[in-house]
Amino acid sequence: MSRHGWFLLTAAAVFLCALFLRWAAVNQTEISGPLRKDAGDYYRYAYNLKHFGVFSRSDEGLQSDLAPAPDALRPPGYPLYIAAFLDDGKGFSFMPRVLKAQALLGAATVLLYLLIFRTYLQPTLALVAAVITAISPHLVNSSVYILTECLFTFLVGVALLALITGIRRESWPLIAAAGCAIALSLLTRGTTLYLVLFLLPLFFMRSVCPRPLRVCALAALVIPIMLAHGAWSYRNIGAIGESSDPTLTANFLQHGMYINMMYEGRPETYGYPYRVDPLSGEMQGKPGRVLTEMGKRFLDEPARYAAWILVGKPMLFLSWNLTESVGDAFVYAPITTPYGYSRPFVITHGISRALHAPLMGLAILAMIVVLWRAAKGEDAGVAPLVLSAVLLYFLVLHALGSPFPRYSIPTRPIAYGLAMLPLQWLWHWVSHKVKPQ
Repeated sequence: MSRHGWFLLTAAAVFLCALFLRWAAVNQTEISGPLRKDAGDYYRYAYNLKHFGVFSRSDEGLQSDLAPAPDALRPPGYPLYIAAFLDDGKGFSFMPRVLKAQALLGAATVLLYLLIFRTYLQPTLALVAAVITAISPHLVNSSVYILTECLFTFLVGVALLALITGIRRESWPLIAAAGCAIALSLLTRGTTLYLVLFLLPLFFMRSVCPRPLRVCALAALVIPIMLAHGAWSYRNIGAIGESSDPTLTANFLQHGMYINMMYEGRPETYGYPYRVDPLSGEMQGKPGRVLTEMGKRFLDEPARYAAWILVGKPMLFLSWNLTESVGDAFVYAPITTPYGYSRPFVITHGISRALHAPLMGLAILAMIVVLWRAAKGEDAGVAPLVLSAVLLYFLVLHALGSPFPRYSIPTRPIAYGLAMLPLQWLWHWVSHKVKPQ
């Protein structure tokens, strides 16, 4: 069989492995309160959209069949996705359809990243990175919740594959597709709003983007993102009188302002220090007030705060345990889960957990080396450079705001792929050392 044939065969095997784990997880996991907190908001948004044509998280429509008042706390992408699966009933009847679709999206995400890995890694290492992505409990479990992680991770994967392929082939339509995918991700989770700022410098590197392609490529990438953000802001101004609801921004900043995620170092407040902070009430929904308080606390303890931002937050962000949730790889507590009794799940969980810390360390090392080489004008490779810029963006963003590990789930495939680079460099070095003279 040809090399291309073997790649297609292994890609199919990885896809089936990813699909098996996600499909089994969706069918064998029972969550305690699956429509509470964020999930409940998304369901109510979807319900009100379908039945009243109103984007609102209010439960008034569920209780009284009266059209609720619109709001803009969350972006519309995931509620629109859920609305496509809703029937005329209320409650949990829509969930199996949503979750099975997410199982397919999750498996497709693994295939997307395998195609990305194959552009810069040796076939074996590309396959290893894809298998690690396929068995990751955090990525598997993202399919079992009514939360944005699964859809968002898929959209980021589409954007990266289209962008990397578009740059390599000098195709502005593919780069435009990447811009559209980033725009959709922005409408699913607002954290990609400023991602383009970390990608734009790549287009001015001679080794990445030739000058004739540069203007078209920049426009193709940026315009869809601007249109999506502008359209959503315009809707919000008409609906609530503001371009966005400041509550999420204020919360994002405040939840990360406490050193080691504790209020005044008290262990019992770990994960939720803002709940006992007496200033929380006056900071609610006020990003400016939160920034003022952050500045004050930084000046009170500059060394500790600098260490927290530069080291503590990135380490927490990339950590295994979802500390703001129930722990391990679970956002909401499972009543039953195949990770408790099924041998394939128990084995893959153990492998993933054992490899997690070394992989994150190798990914950070690769990111630093790739960006350093690019800064010196060396050719660091299109795919490694794009992946490194995206990982750096999320690290910087969450070093400024909340470093909850749950938010790092969409970056896990990127980290796994980058973690293979030092191994590839080592292999090349050893191969040249032992090469017969």
